[in-house]
Amino acid sequence: MLGVGIELGSLETQGDDLQKALKVTTFTSLSSAMQRLEEIIRSRMGALLLFLLSALLSRGLDWYETVQADRDDPTQPLVTAPFGHASQEIVNLLLSGMAVANVFDGKMDLGGGMFVKGILTPVEVGFLTLLESLNFCKVGQSLKSPKWPIGSESHYTVLFALDPRVQEENEFESQSRNNDP
Repeated sequence: MLGVGIELGSLETQGDDLQKALKVTTFTSLSSAMQRLEEIIRSRMGALLLFLLSALLSRGLDWYETVQADRDDPTQPLVTAPFGHASQEIVNLLLSGMAVANVFDGKMDLGGGMFVKGILTPVEVGFLTLLESLNFCKVGQSLKSPKWPIGSESHYTVLFALDPRVQEENEFESQSRNNDP
């Protein structure tokens, strides 16, 4: 046995459950392992799924249990079929190292001992969303003021500045944030 790899099945045939699309495969030669890896990369979402798998494995070999513990509702898919859109949990895993579903800072008490999780630590790269301006969500300062002033408002936009002062709040923004409940 040369080694063991994780095989990616088809999300189209497995529905939107990433866990069902993964299986362990044993390779007996380097050439067979490389051939299968090339097939996966050439597939419709292969490279993206390998990237996602590496992000999930960044939580350790017991990634499934660790990531599920991060989530508020583990019954929801991490990747949706048929287009392979990442959930907010995947975006937050890439930004903060935790697969939490929300973009606010800390935890929110919903009452009755029920909490939902947001971003718990400062991040290197930020996140902005148009949904905040429409009052659908509140992005916390951890994501709005990252170490590096890089952020994305959508799947297709990335903002970058060499000077971190661009993310400093003006007087109006500071007052507005201090008046939030």
